[in-house]
Amino acid sequence: MLPFIIDQDWYQRHWLTERKRPKPRPRLRPALQRVAFFLDHLADQAIRWVRIRRQHARDSETLNRFNDRDLRDIGLTRLDIPAILNGTHRRYQDAPRSD
Repeated sequence: MLPFIIDQDWYQRHWLTERKRPKPRPRLRPALQRVAFFLDHLADQAIRWVRIRRQHARDSETLNRFNDRDLRDIGLTRLDIPAILNGTHRRYQDAPRSD
């Protein structure tokens, strides 16, 4: 007689292996995808931070190239440069009022 008629276990183990066994679900891939997404997000933040720092350095260099007379012409002093770079400078905060 044929082996699959005699032994049902043999039939399921060897004859229908692709159809009967469910494919194992990936366990490592979703975790690796989450880690890759997190690292990609960190890389984007690092790139953004570096771009901001480089722009800050360029702005600082530009303002430091001005001499005192040029700064006075635009209404600034050397002490205003850090406030300008931080974004906290107010042009008319200490100007006297003329009523």
